[in-house]
Amino acid sequence: REAGSMRGRYYLIGGRQYGGMFPGIRELSSRFPAEYARPGFSGKLPELLSFRFSGREVLPELDVYERELFLISERFQRVLSLYEPRMVSKRLLLLKEEEKREYCIPILKEIPCLSEKSSRRFGGELEKGILIREKIPDLSLFRIPNHVVIRVDLAESLLKRGVDGFSLRALELAREGETPFRAWEMQLGRKPRNGKGRDFHREKGRAHWGH
Repeated sequence: REAGSMRGRYYLIGGRQYGGMFPGIRELSSRFPAEYARPGFSGKLPELLSFRFSGREVLPELDVYERELFLISERFQRVLSLYEPRMVSKRLLLLKEEEKREYCIPILKEIPCLSEKSSRRFGGELEKGILIREKIPDLSLFRIPNHVVIRVDLAESLLKRGVDGFSLRALELAREGETPFRAWEMQLGRKPRNGKGRDFHREKGRAHWGH
């Protein structure tokens, strides 16, 4: 493939289905508002945040948690650092008896590249996302309002390394004033709704994009 074609696809990234409340997330988000996880405010977050829990709360094993704060696993962070070595991130350590989990809070730029032609569901969830090509930054992971966007080369790299605890939904691309390019809608393990286009498959332990 040509590098340009790989780098020209973008997806909304979210967490896999997780039924419980992330331990301590309410306390964390009340002490450290989501705005602190933005460039220019991240100095208000310590380098390491740690929380100790008792009781029935189970420490989850997730690669992405995107509700109150955008959290990623250590293995996600290791791959991300290959693509964005200058990106700042903070560490979150969860402790319960002898068990511990560590997550990272990447400090992501919010980019005003979402087209006004995009549509949202009731509640603000993006139903049809269209990015303006000229405003898309040279970043593999960034924010748009209420969502995080990942570039396809980073997504593929994560999947090939077995980091697959997340979902993807394709975004459309358009130049200002143009009709949007119809991108594929994809979620890991599922085919596009119309049965056409490309989907993610696994074959003998390898991740690839199929037709």
